[in-house]
Amino acid sequence: MAAANVPADVPSRLIVNGCVGVLGPGASCALNLSFAPSGIGQRNGSVTIATDVEDAPSMNVIIVGVGVGPPGPPRNAVASLQGSQVGVQFDPPVADGGAGITSYSVSSNPPGGGGSASASPIFVTGLANGVSYTFTVTATNAHGPGPASQPSNSITASTGQSPAITSTTGTTFTVASAGTFTVTATGDPASTLSVSGVLPSGVTFVPATGVLSGTPALGTVGDYPLSITAANGTLPNAVQNFTLTIGKASQTITFGGITGKTFGDALTVSATATSGLGALFSSSTSGVCTVAGSTVTMVGVGTCTINANQPGNTNYNAAPQVSQSFAVAKAAQTITFAAIGNKTIGDPAFTVSATASSNLAVVFSSLTGSTCTLSGTTVTLVAVGTCTVAANQVGDANYLGAAQVTRSFQIGALGTFALTVVKTGSGAGTVSSNVVGIDCGTTCSFNFNSGTVVTLSAVATNGSVFAGWSGACTGTGSCQVTMNAAMSVTATFSLGLNALTVTKAGSGAGSVTSNVAGINCGATCSANFNPGTVVTLSAAAANDSVFTGWSGACSGTGSCMVTMDSAKAVTATFDGNPQRLFNISTRGKVLTGEDVMIGGFVIEGSGNKTVAIVATGPSLTAFGIANALANPMLTLVRSSDQSVIATNDNWGSAANAAQLQAAGFAPNNALEPAILVNLPPGAYTAIVSGVGGGTGVALIAVYEVDRRVRDPRL
Repeated sequence: MAAANVPADVPSRLIVNGCVGVLGPGASCALNLSFAPSGIGQRNGSVTIATDVEDAPSMNVIIVGVGVGPPGPPRNAVASLQGSQVGVQFDPPVADGGAGITSYSVSSNPPGGGGSASASPIFVTGLANGVSYTFTVTATNAHGPGPASQPSNSITASTGQSPAITSTTGTTFTVASAGTFTVTATGDPASTLSVSGVLPSGVTFVPATGVLSGTPALGTVGDYPLSITAANGTLPNAVQNFTLTIGKASQTITFGGITGKTFGDALTVSATATSGLGALFSSSTSGVCTVAGSTVTMVGVGTCTINANQPGNTNYNAAPQVSQSFAVAKAAQTITFAAIGNKTIGDPAFTVSATASSNLAVVFSSLTGSTCTLSGTTVTLVAVGTCTVAANQVGDANYLGAAQVTRSFQIGALGTFALTVVKTGSGAGTVSSNVVGIDCGTTCSFNFNSGTVVTLSAVATNGSVFAGWSGACTGTGSCQVTMNAAMSVTATFSLGLNALTVTKAGSGAGSVTSNVAGINCGATCSANFNPGTVVTLSAAAANDSVFTGWSGACSGTGSCMVTMDSAKAVTATFDGNPQRLFNISTRGKVLTGEDVMIGGFVIEGSGNKTVAIVATGPSLTAFGIANALANPMLTLVRSSDQSVIATNDNWGSAANAAQLQAAGFAPNNALEPAILVNLPPGAYTAIVSGVGGGTGVALIAVYEVDRRVRDPRL
């Protein structure tokens, strides 16, 4: 007999079906058990099995049943602001409905917001900014959604916009050149940018501005994969795969123009590339010019085109080719053709030779076919007279024709010999023979019969002299030769010399010299000069003498200039100089204003005089002078118009301080002034004052420097 016992605290009951009645020994039956009402979760019950035998034991069997279905409600829903989003956290339900929970969903109140996730938390979307919401969470399993949780706390939404990168996915910089690229992104609030990956040397990224910039270093050409992230606290973050490409730099070539050349020339060319890489040269016209390295050689006539290239390297692209074209002209050439000696009629034929600088063959011809003929290089004598042979080279594709060169020689009769006269030297003249033949002048070579005695005479032209013979004659007389062989005589003519004689007169002493070598009188008072030479004589009187003037070819007391177109004589007169006063001086007190020291002097005569004016101040202390003027100033004034001629503070600052010192008039103290000046006749005033208004005792002196000219005097 079986009966069901359901605990009173379980809102269900166990229903037992079957095995109603008595079972015989060995018999069996099946019990069908169920809980009512059915539902999810665990249900407990028990079944008791007993016999009808008195005092027989019974068996109590505990039955536990589990129901399946949707899960229970999630628990403890809590809403919170997370950045600009609302997140809802919760605990899972107590019962999962006998099947695993596959997802959770959130609904808002008021409606409009929602979200789902596989676990806590869930971020809610679709909320209105500034609106207060509560949220419930529902769990779902394979049997469907369960009941909603209890509402969460109330929270006011403050929504934002998740970031998005809006700039392109790549950019290109050029090596060794500054580049910049700005990464842009949207989102609310503003996004913070970051870059991961390896940047090339010289390039940096500034997160605050999103600027990728810099000058890529040489050697960085290539692609650089980067990852750019934009984040603003509103998920999801934006991530962009970005490629920075460093490209090769461009370069250009500077190749200067080339001027025209001629065949056979060679030149060195140069060009520069902005990359600093070396240029390579080639010829587009190898028939006109060739290139080896940077050397261009002209091998033909025409237009030469030279190309400059730079192929680039790991950092630079190839440069655009630059070409220079120029004309190559034919080259000039010259002929070398030696002189031909005189011949005698009947002499055998002979050959001539000449060379052209082009190494092309020279062609010969006779310009005097009546006296000689040519065949190839062979000259045949035809008659007595002058034979002229011409050498020509007409040129070719690369050379211009050469200038014709001729050589003439005399063909004498049998038994005659040539007499040749050559004139040389700086002068001019003529040579003539006593018998018809030589008039040189014009005819300087003639054939004379064997045994003829020929006398040559030389006549110099005006301004020249005959200097003598050489060759078949010597000396300066007539030249006599006997024509038993060919002979040559040289007559030398030199420019004629004219004598300049200087005589010194008077009771004094002195010297006369010339501006060109010759006169130093003193010792040498006469010299020969080439005709037309301009000679300037200068007279210098000795001490205690004066030069009183020139006579003869010059006059006056200045320099004597003579033109040597003939012999000239000049007299220089020097007179003794009487004893005289050579300086004046005075000492006094120097005050200020109109009470400065003044010293006057007069130069008489008609010529200039050099004087030294010295003011002494500090040096007077050594002579026991109290209150000497410490720093004197000197001013020279022309009395006729009160013009200031010169001033000086310290003698060493004067432009002619060296001459002042050489003349022996430099003061002992550097603060003392001095003036060395050449003055025309007239009255002058020397004024001594104190620098900065200083006062004291000073001395002023005027010295006669040039004491050799008699007329002007102090």
